[in-house]
Amino acid sequence: MMSQQISKDVLKAAVNILSRKLYSEYELRCKLSSKGYTTTSIDLAIKELTKRGYIDDAALCDILIRKYYTASKYSQNYIILKLKGRGLDEHLIDSTLNKYSDFDEFTAAINALKKRYSDPETIETVKVTRYLLSKGFSFNTINTITSKKI
Repeated sequence: MMSQQISKDVLKAAVNILSRKLYSEYELRCKLSSKGYTTTSIDLAIKELTKRGYIDDAALCDILIRKYYTASKYSQNYIILKLKGRGLDEHLIDSTLNKYSDFDEFTAAINALKKRYSDPETIETVKVTRYLLSKGFSFNTINTITSKKI
Protein backbone atom coordinates (compact mmCIF):
# COMPACT_ATOMS: atom_id res chain seq x y z
CA MET A 1 0.00 0.00 0.00
CA MET A 2 2.81 2.39 0.91
CA SER A 3 4.68 1.86 -2.41
CA GLN A 4 1.49 2.74 -4.33
CA GLN A 5 1.25 6.02 -2.39
CA ILE A 6 4.87 6.84 -3.17
CA SER A 7 4.33 6.24 -6.88
CA LYS A 8 1.30 8.57 -6.79
CA ASP A 9 3.45 11.25 -5.20
CA VAL A 10 6.13 10.72 -7.83
CA LEU A 11 3.53 10.74 -10.58
CA LYS A 12 2.07 13.99 -9.27
CA ALA A 13 5.53 15.57 -9.03
CA ALA A 14 6.42 14.40 -12.54
CA VAL A 15 3.21 15.80 -14.05
CA ASN A 16 3.83 19.07 -12.22
CA ILE A 17 7.36 19.24 -13.71
CA LEU A 18 6.12 18.37 -17.21
CA SER A 19 3.34 20.95 -17.02
CA ARG A 20 5.90 23.75 -17.30
CA LYS A 21 8.22 22.43 -20.01
CA LEU A 22 8.85 19.39 -22.19
CA TYR A 23 11.56 17.17 -20.76
CA SER A 24 13.22 14.04 -22.03
CA GLU A 25 12.94 10.86 -20.00
CA TYR A 26 16.54 11.35 -18.85
CA GLU A 27 15.92 14.93 -17.70
CA LEU A 28 12.75 13.95 -15.85
CA ARG A 29 14.59 11.10 -14.13
CA CYS A 30 17.27 13.52 -12.97
CA LYS A 31 14.74 16.03 -11.66
CA LEU A 32 12.75 13.41 -9.77
CA SER A 33 15.90 11.82 -8.40
CA SER A 34 17.09 15.20 -7.13
CA LYS A 35 13.79 15.49 -5.25
CA GLY A 36 14.65 12.30 -3.36
CA TYR A 37 12.36 9.77 -5.03
CA THR A 38 13.57 6.18 -5.34
CA THR A 39 14.66 4.68 -8.63
CA THR A 40 11.87 2.12 -8.48
CA SER A 41 9.14 4.71 -7.97
CA ILE A 42 10.64 6.91 -10.71
CA ASP A 43 10.68 3.93 -13.09
CA LEU A 44 7.00 3.23 -12.39
CA ALA A 45 6.05 6.87 -12.87
CA ILE A 46 8.03 7.17 -16.12
CA LYS A 47 6.44 3.98 -17.43
CA GLU A 48 2.96 5.32 -16.68
CA LEU A 49 3.68 8.77 -18.15
CA THR A 50 5.12 7.21 -21.30
CA LYS A 51 2.03 5.03 -21.64
CA ARG A 52 -0.17 8.14 -21.30
CA GLY A 53 1.91 10.02 -23.88
CA TYR A 54 3.26 12.65 -21.48
CA ILE A 55 6.85 11.63 -22.23
CA ASP A 56 7.88 11.03 -25.83
CA ASP A 57 11.57 11.42 -26.57
CA ALA A 58 11.03 10.93 -30.32
CA ALA A 59 8.51 13.77 -30.47
CA LEU A 60 10.71 15.98 -28.30
CA CYS A 61 13.70 15.30 -30.54
CA ASP A 62 11.68 16.23 -33.63
CA ILE A 63 10.37 19.43 -32.00
CA LEU A 64 13.85 20.54 -30.94
CA ILE A 65 15.46 19.80 -34.31
CA ARG A 66 12.69 21.69 -36.09
CA LYS A 67 13.20 24.62 -33.68
CA TYR A 68 16.96 24.74 -34.27
CA TYR A 69 16.65 24.31 -38.05
CA THR A 70 13.97 26.98 -38.28
CA ALA A 71 16.20 29.40 -36.40
CA SER A 72 18.81 28.72 -39.11
CA LYS A 73 21.77 29.85 -37.05
CA TYR A 74 23.07 26.59 -35.59
CA SER A 75 25.39 24.00 -37.08
CA GLN A 76 24.33 20.39 -37.22
CA ASN A 77 27.12 19.53 -34.76
CA TYR A 78 25.79 22.14 -32.32
CA ILE A 79 22.27 20.75 -32.63
CA ILE A 80 23.46 17.20 -31.99
CA LEU A 81 25.41 18.35 -28.94
CA LYS A 82 22.37 20.17 -27.53
CA LEU A 83 20.14 17.12 -28.04
CA LYS A 84 22.66 14.78 -26.42
CA GLY A 85 22.84 17.23 -23.53
CA ARG A 86 19.11 16.77 -23.05
CA GLY A 87 19.69 13.03 -22.71
CA LEU A 88 18.27 12.00 -26.06
CA ASP A 89 19.55 8.76 -27.58
CA GLU A 90 22.15 9.05 -30.36
CA HIS A 91 20.25 6.65 -32.66
CA LEU A 92 17.05 8.63 -32.15
CA ILE A 93 18.88 11.86 -32.98
CA ASP A 94 20.41 10.36 -36.14
CA SER A 95 17.14 8.93 -37.40
CA THR A 96 15.32 12.21 -36.75
CA LEU A 97 18.06 14.26 -38.44
CA ASN A 98 17.68 12.10 -41.56
CA LYS A 99 14.20 13.59 -42.02
CA TYR A 100 15.80 17.03 -42.36
CA SER A 101 18.13 16.45 -45.29
CA ASP A 102 17.49 19.97 -46.63
CA PHE A 103 19.54 21.59 -43.85
CA ASP A 104 21.76 24.35 -45.26
CA GLU A 105 24.77 24.80 -42.98
CA PHE A 106 26.15 27.63 -45.12
CA THR A 107 23.01 29.75 -44.62
CA ALA A 108 22.97 28.91 -40.92
CA ALA A 109 26.60 30.04 -40.59
CA ILE A 110 25.87 33.31 -42.40
CA ASN A 111 22.87 33.92 -40.13
CA ALA A 112 24.95 33.18 -37.03
CA LEU A 113 27.60 35.68 -38.18
CA LYS A 114 25.01 38.34 -38.92
CA LYS A 115 23.50 37.87 -35.50
CA ARG A 116 26.90 38.16 -33.83
CA TYR A 117 28.36 41.01 -35.90
CA SER A 118 26.49 43.93 -37.44
CA ASP A 119 28.84 43.92 -40.45
CA PRO A 120 30.55 40.50 -40.69
CA GLU A 121 32.53 41.49 -43.80
CA THR A 122 34.66 43.89 -41.77
CA ILE A 123 35.63 41.29 -39.16
CA GLU A 124 39.02 39.60 -39.36
CA THR A 125 39.05 36.12 -40.87
CA VAL A 126 40.60 34.69 -37.71
CA LYS A 127 37.73 36.00 -35.56
CA VAL A 128 35.12 34.71 -37.99
CA THR A 129 36.82 31.30 -38.09
CA ARG A 130 37.12 31.09 -34.31
CA TYR A 131 33.49 32.10 -33.79
CA LEU A 132 32.09 29.64 -36.33
CA LEU A 133 34.28 26.83 -35.00
CA SER A 134 32.95 27.50 -31.50
CA LYS A 135 29.44 27.08 -32.91
CA GLY A 136 30.32 23.70 -34.44
CA PHE A 137 30.40 24.63 -38.12
CA SER A 138 32.52 22.49 -40.44
CA PHE A 139 35.85 23.60 -41.86
CA ASN A 140 34.40 23.42 -45.39
CA THR A 141 31.61 25.84 -44.50
CA ILE A 142 34.01 28.18 -42.71
CA ASN A 143 36.48 28.13 -45.63
CA THR A 144 33.68 28.89 -48.09
CA ILE A 145 32.52 31.83 -46.01
CA THR A 146 35.96 33.28 -45.33
CA SER A 147 37.06 32.94 -48.96
CA LYS A 148 33.93 34.72 -50.19
CA LYS A 149 33.97 37.19 -47.29
CA ILE A 150 30.18 36.93 -47.27
